[in-house]
Amino acid sequence: MSGPRPRLPGGLIPVSGRTRQEIIAEDVRDLARLGYAQQLFREMGGFSNFAISFSIISVLTGAVLLFGYGPVCPPRI
Repeated sequence: MSGPRPRLPGGLIPVSGRTRQEIIAEDVRDLARLGYAQQLFREMGGFSNFAISFSIISVLTGAVLLFGYGPVCPPRI
């Protein structure tokens, strides 16, 4: 049996040297030990990718378009 795994700041465990399947299997074991079932869908489909991209583009477009109003119309205090 190996010793405790090293932890990064914030309690994160480095995952180098392990496959995706090993990481998922360990997650399932940890959740089962805590009394939970594995229910996380770990993939992102085309619609989810589009939705996130559209949201980011919309926010960036709005910020760029409205940036010029800051120096011209400062808020009144």
